[in-house]
Amino acid sequence: MDVYVLLRRPDGTILLLERSGAGYADGQLCPPSGHLEAGESVAQGAIREAHEETGVLIDPADLAFSNVVHHRSPEGQPRIGFFFTAV
Repeated sequence: MDVYVLLRRPDGTILLLERSGAGYADGQLCPPSGHLEAGESVAQGAIREAHEETGVLIDPADLAFSNVVHHRSPEGQPRIGFFFTAV
């Protein structure tokens, strides 16, 4: 499972990061995101990924579920991505 965090400024701008050195989608823009670690809830994983990738600390009370997406990786493996917005 994958988790994504949409960090939005008051003017509506959303933070995107350029992927690099991961071997997956390098050069593409995406919100802070990553894979769930063992024992994590999707909310915990989203908070951890946002902090690891941006240094932003998010209070769990400020995280709102936005969407879920079912897709396939470039190798054809099914993936589920959970999207959250920091409010």
